[in-house]
Amino acid sequence: MAQLAHATGAIDSASSLMQRAATNDPDNAKTQYTYGALLLAQGLLDEAAEPLEQALTLDPSLAEAAVALGNLFRTKGRLVDASYYYERALAVQPALSEVETNLGAVRLSQGDQQAAIAHHEKAIALKPDFDLAQHNLLLSLHYAEGLDARDVFNAHSQWGAKVESAIAPLPLQARADDPERPLRLGFVSPDFNNHPVSQFFLPYLLGRKNPDTSVTLYSASPKRDQVTRALVENSDCFKQVEHTSDSELAGIIAEDRIDILVDLAGHTAGTRIRAFAYQPAPLQMTWIGYPDTTGLNRVSYRLTDAIADPPGNADKLATETLYRLPSGFLCYRPPEEAPAIIAKPARDRPLTFASFNNLSKVTETAIDTWANLLKGIPGSRLLIKAKTLNDDAVLAGLVSKFGKSGVSPDRIEVRSHTVGMEAHYAAYNEVDIALDTFPYNGTTTTCDALWMGVPVICLAGDRHSARVSASLLTRLGLENWIANTPDSYVEIASRAASNRPQLAELQQGLRSRMRSSSLVDAPHFADEVESAFRAMWREACSH
Repeated sequence: MAQLAHATGAIDSASSLMQRAATNDPDNAKTQYTYGALLLAQGLLDEAAEPLEQALTLDPSLAEAAVALGNLFRTKGRLVDASYYYERALAVQPALSEVETNLGAVRLSQGDQQAAIAHHEKAIALKPDFDLAQHNLLLSLHYAEGLDARDVFNAHSQWGAKVESAIAPLPLQARADDPERPLRLGFVSPDFNNHPVSQFFLPYLLGRKNPDTSVTLYSASPKRDQVTRALVENSDCFKQVEHTSDSELAGIIAEDRIDILVDLAGHTAGTRIRAFAYQPAPLQMTWIGYPDTTGLNRVSYRLTDAIADPPGNADKLATETLYRLPSGFLCYRPPEEAPAIIAKPARDRPLTFASFNNLSKVTETAIDTWANLLKGIPGSRLLIKAKTLNDDAVLAGLVSKFGKSGVSPDRIEVRSHTVGMEAHYAAYNEVDIALDTFPYNGTTTTCDALWMGVPVICLAGDRHSARVSASLLTRLGLENWIANTPDSYVEIASRAASNRPQLAELQQGLRSRMRSSSLVDAPHFADEVESAFRAMWREACSH
């Protein structure tokens, strides 16, 4: 009766009935599991834990109970517990490809990039057509150090070739080859909400003044918030498409007669990049949401800039043609929650470095470099803030890594969650210098630090994901904060530490420097993007 009630949407009745069943049959592992799974589906994490754990105690071979507990603890951010239950499930049923890729995602969140890749590869070996694992693998490649850029490109292009060989393009309705006619623009994303992608996309919408284009947003997520409302208000059409298949989505886009279709997700969570393989629009491109090629030849362009993707070798690492925007491929929207006044630490306090990036981006080489930096600057300290550090075991593991590099724990301060974005931004007022991650740079974290008057040291690499911060710093005239080697990274920190008055002067002037730069000039940025769309359309019409 409970399962029937749940299937018909009577959630409250289902919960009540299932609780009765579990109470009346306390020694039935399947009943306890079903009750826990129902509570978990309702988002009642704390309530679901007890019956799920009871089910696993009654029947240690009940893999689905272990999987449910893994999912529960992953949602709660208790990554060590999540990995423990995923591993228990795999010990019983080794062929659970979904669990393998979930475990890979957990390992990445813990900062173990190589283990993440290994789990995703195993998931694909178990289930070669497993879309989620394929996307997870391609994304994870950007976090690991020691991988050749050509190998990362090959993995993407092989994925794209396989997808395009299995999907025939849609027969497009005839379009007038008029290079100057009004254009229908379409943007596809699972992140049309309070997400970094939308925070960088919204300035384009807010700044555009071109009456010759219309904008349709295809939202692949049910999540809606105040950012969604802003996107709806500043676009011409907003469509929820999270329940459509890729082929159905492609059909909708074709029916809307979209001229230029833009992917904003690449291979990140919730992506609908396979819909682009159907070629629902005559001109397709990718932008903002992914730091690399899509791997699809049917995506014609990727929007970037000459710093993030220097002309030459970068062009050989994309299936798309790289279109470089003159003033940079990103526009930052200063957060309303940020304090109006920048209050930096007193000069007589120890110099404080910080990283507010996800642990998934913190590699062994980054830790070694940061440790060398601290050892070379007596009394300095490092503040690391990341959501996954609410797990005590993850926190202890991170501090241990610094200990192995010769840095005592009392020089490392670790924080996880802050209540409210105001507190998050206020934490920058405790920081003198931000340390960017590598080989996968920060983006939002880099911009936020700069807006809060904190200069950022970055290490520029040989691919887009390793050059975004270099692009941002160059636009502010801060090229001397861009390192080319780990040693020069440490040298930049030492130079800044040796002249605290000069550092303070830079800190106090950073926000005004940003305000006068192209990095926050939404109208100028929108003009460049719209000009790029028109130029690409003209090029398409000339063939």
